Amino acid sequence: MIKKEISCVIVDDEPLAQNLLCRFVERLDYLKLLGIYPDALKALNAVRSLKPDILLLDISMPEVSGMEMIKMLGASRPYVIFTTAYPNHAAESYDFEATDYLVKPISFERFVRAINKVSEQMELQSKVWGGQLDSSAPAATESVTPMDNFFMVKSNKKLIKVNIDDIVMVEGMKDYLKINLANSMIVIHMTLSKMEQILKSRQFIRVNKSYIVSVKEIKTIDGNEMELSNNQKVTIGATFRDLVLRSLQGRII
Repeated sequence: MIKKEISCVIVDDEPLAQNLLCRFVERLDYLKLLGIYPDALKALNAVRSLKPDILLLDISMPEVSGMEMIKMLGASRPYVIFTTAYPNHAAESYDFEATDYLVKPISFERFVRAINKVSEQMELQSKVWGGQLDSSAPAATESVTPMDNFFMVKSNKKLIKVNIDDIVMVEGMKDYLKINLANSMIVIHMTLSKMEQILKSRQFIRVNKSYIVSVKEIKTIDGNEMELSNNQKVTIGATFRDLVLRSLQGRII
């Protein structure tokens, strides 16, 4: 399948990192590079005017960091893929709703996975705008009681039953969600906050700004990284770590 063209901007103060990312972009014929900028301040106006789909953004830069740049761009920012030499920023990056976080040295395979993640999110978003996914308001959350073991969702103009026990995790992508079940995935139009209200009285926890996970599906927690039963790895956001540990406190022996 031919991918839709995706535009990107590189913001990094290291020439070697700039060159590597540029070579990676050139290897993907559906990826178009709009510009390379050595610092966040120079990139800020360019990103606002060029409106790239993706921002390949270093974190540690002089004067203005990558995370500070995200705050300055506000809600209209592109999809963000952080590129950094410091893995300790990973947890904090999810508080900025970054699509992915690449630790240098970056392999081409890992770069492609990050770009494909953006491509998937863009495709789902276009389906919402194009009416292929039902964007009407979902049923009121009050109708789902703590005694219910399922709920119905609208997807592809159908009502689909979701057994709550089958949910592994829920991923928020702007104004729609991916509900990951044991053997399938459903996309619906709903905010993550609303889904959190539905699941709050059950064994689910919010682990960062983009993910809710089922407690029973957690396999391991290693530092700020959580692995689930479907082998998906999720970063625990810096502001959510205490909440996650409190939720698991009675289960740690």
